[in-house]
Amino acid sequence: MDYKLAVLLMVITLVLGAVGGYAVAPESELKIVNMPGETVVNETIVEVSVSDPSLLLDQAIVDFLNEVDDENDLRRCDGDKYSLAEISLEDVDEEYDISIDDGNYTVDFEVELRYKESDLRSCYEDYRVSAEYEEDEDVVITVD
Repeated sequence: MDYKLAVLLMVITLVLGAVGGYAVAPESELKIVNMPGETVVNETIVEVSVSDPSLLLDQAIVDFLNEVDDENDLRRCDGDKYSLAEISLEDVDEEYDISIDDGNYTVDFEVELRYKESDLRSCYEDYRVSAEYEEDEDVVITVD
């Protein structure tokens, strides 16, 4: 009886392993064939989905706040200059765009910052932000 149970568990494990391997196997293939005098590239284009695109947005927000810290113009509201401690992220628009092209991606979003002087007075500014990420390059933040 123990032998049959062990064989059954081994068969179930092999089936689960094969199904799991198929599920995580890459869907695209790139073959480069070198021939004398020419190079032939066979490429299969596959639509790739990000499991949670909000993670890309979260990273873009962090990079934007770093830009606010580095850039004096972004720490001004109505002509007054604020420290980073006086600036808070008030609202991020629910609609944002993520463009992925050849491993590089761009995140476009709108954000509202609150510049707080005291409990009585605050200043608000809206920004359109584009965060461009290229492989092996620093992020490029563009603010309108």
